[in-house]
This record gives sequence, structure tokens and C-alpha cells, in this order.
Amino acid sequence: MPTYLIADIRVINQQRYDEYRPLVRDAVQCFGGRYVVRTSDIGVVDGGWAPPRLIMIEFPTRAAAAFYNSPDYREARDLRSNAAMMDIVPLQEVPVDDAPNSTFL
Repeated sequence: MPTYLIADIRVINQQRYDEYRPLVRDAVQCFGGRYVVRTSDIGVVDGGWAPPRLIMIEFPTRAAAAFYNSPDYREARDLRSNAAMMDIVPLQEVPVDDAPNSTFL
């Protein structure tokens, strides 16, 4: 099953963030990840959560944890600390058949 990282991103220094992006993109590719969602066009359906930018990265199996803890991403993460504030959530896919009570809208 794939794993995902979802990040709520608030850029605070665009120049530093532009330096961060190629580093994280390379690290994502090294771990077989792919961007599923990258957007700042976000409409809230319910509640008060309104991230200014949202990304979702899909990784094969449990590679999301290996990516996040890797030396490659650590370098990018250090640069990011002065570029953006992020809330990052890891998720593991659960097949719909295994979650019979799950619904969305």
C-alpha cells in the first residue's frame, strides 16, 4: 500500500523557499515519490482550516518515513526552516473494502 505525506505550507520567505523546492523535489524522486497534489487553489467545504498552499506526495509502501528521515531531506528541511512554516501529516492508504464504514461527503 502506498503512503502519503500531506503538507499545509505557509511560505514566509519566497527566495529561500525557491531554494528549498529543487532539494525536496530531488529527495522525493530518490524515494520513488510523486506529487499527487500541489495547489494554492483551495476551497474549504466545512470548518476553519484554510491552508494557503497544500501538497500531497505519494510514496510506494512505507517510503514516506524513509524519505522524511533521510539525509537528503534533512538538508532540505534545514533550509526550509527559514523559508516556510509547514504542518506535515503522514497517511497510509486503506482500501475501501477494508474500511466499510468510511465515507466522504
